[in-house]
Amino acid sequence: MIMNETVSILLSLYKPDPDYLKQQLLSLNRQSYPSLKLIVWNDSPSVPIDHQLFTDCITNFPVEFHEDGKNHGYCEAFEKLTSLCDTPYLTYCDQDDIWHPDKIKNCLETLKKDHSLEAVCDRAIIDGQGKLVQASVRHSSRQHNETWESLSDITILNTFLCCANGLCILAETKAAQACIPFIKKTGHDKWVTLYCASHGTVSFVDQPLVYYRRHGSNVSGIMKGVNCKKDYYTSRLGAAQQIVGEFAKRWPNDKHVSIMQNALAAQLSHDPIKIFKVRKAIPDLYLFQMALAVCPDPLFRLALKVLHKK
Repeated sequence: MIMNETVSILLSLYKPDPDYLKQQLLSLNRQSYPSLKLIVWNDSPSVPIDHQLFTDCITNFPVEFHEDGKNHGYCEAFEKLTSLCDTPYLTYCDQDDIWHPDKIKNCLETLKKDHSLEAVCDRAIIDGQGKLVQASVRHSSRQHNETWESLSDITILNTFLCCANGLCILAETKAAQACIPFIKKTGHDKWVTLYCASHGTVSFVDQPLVYYRRHGSNVSGIMKGVNCKKDYYTSRLGAAQQIVGEFAKRWPNDKHVSIMQNALAAQLSHDPIKIFKVRKAIPDLYLFQMALAVCPDPLFRLALKVLHKK
């Protein structure tokens, strides 16, 4: 592998915890891949960047700092970082995780070997104190969006779920920039992966090369932020509507468009039979959505209260 092709690490900051940020920066500085650049976007302009922290922690490659005096939010901040990137490859970075030294090297090697537009690595989970909670998400999960096979077509699966967390992604810069502007109702990671999967291939690196820091008790997946049936249909299916609509608008001739639209229409119908018919498109969702369609809202609210207490 050519080792002098520069990879940009795109880091978005929003009121970072200094200790967590220091650990993240030190892990970036320990990367074994030699040709790197760090591009930082400060999305909390009322909190100045601690430039001394970066000077102390990042000694092996250059750092660029950017901000415009506004808080744009998570997705738009990464859009701005993506647009600023001028290197052949990029990788997304949050402010409080920890990376394995070979994260960039191994992901780039796999991407180039497979001629993929994107490579996604497995991740481990740590808690707020850095204690290992889960050694491998991939090998602990039964969800299709966590266990898909490398180079398989994950376009439809990723439309309705997320097959790649941002910190796990390394992609061709041109592919990521082809997604700009990013849509607002989903994450930058899901949108970039959707493009890469539909316009090329996505590789999976079966190694936990990042440590994702999970704070406190997280309510994960489809139940996060949902308190009633209306919340689910508005937030989750509302986001899916925007994703499918925007994808069809930008790439109308893509072979996946009709499948996306049919699967979305079935979910919006709230008809268990129609949902069952598109089960291959939403393998981790269809049973839940079939049950939700016939479940009275008071019973659903009660189940949510139990879930949130766990």
